[in-house]
Amino acid sequence: MVYAHAVAGDLRAAQFVYPEALVDAPLLAAGYLSLKLQTYLKFNDTYPGYAGFLPWFLANGTYIEPTSDWINRLPAVDNG
Repeated sequence: MVYAHAVAGDLRAAQFVYPEALVDAPLLAAGYLSLKLQTYLKFNDTYPGYAGFLPWFLANGTYIEPTSDWINRLPAVDNG
C-alpha cells in the first residue's frame, strides 16, 4: 500500500520508499510494484491449481515456488 501511495505522490510514502530523493520515489515504487505483479503472474501461470491463493513459498529473486509441504495442497481462505 505504501508503494501505491508513493506512486500517487504522497510525500510521506515517498520518504519511506526513497528518502534520499523524494522526486524519484514514485518511479522506484512503480518499478517495485511491477516486479511484484510479474512475479505473482508467473507463479499463477506455473501453478494454476492454487487459483490465485499463495501457499507458503520459497523465493529466489523474481521466482517463487511452494514449499515442499504445500505441493498438491491448497491453502484455506483463513490462512493468514
